[in-house]
Amino acid sequence: MSDDRHNLPPLLADVAERAGVGGALKLMTEFGGQEITVPKIPRPGQVLYERCGRDVAEALADLRGGEIVPIPNGACLKSKKRAIADDDGPSNTLAKRHGVTSRYVRQVRNATPAPMPLFDKGHRRD
Repeated sequence: MSDDRHNLPPLLADVAERAGVGGALKLMTEFGGQEITVPKIPRPGQVLYERCGRDVAEALADLRGGEIVPIPNGACLKSKKRAIADDDGPSNTLAKRHGVTSRYVRQVRNATPAPMPLFDKGHRRD
């Protein structure tokens, strides 16, 4: 599996490990921001099974069956650009980690403004 999981919240990363990143994203799309009751034994006809598929339903049942679980929404995911900008390391390493080219990593880094200081050190008000 690629490093696509590293930007996912823990629950979705666990589902992605069992049902794939697409399955985890399907879960987030269908139920993100909601609390759902996860069946202990997923079956056809159940809402989770029908909306997300067998693999996702079984993965979530293995992880949290019988529990009421909050499903993270898209607001919790970092954009690829933000993830690259927040990451440290050589361009080639980041390119491999994020599935982009080293040129793209440099473009993102060069486009990201440096943080502004909260207070100007050179001037003082009396």
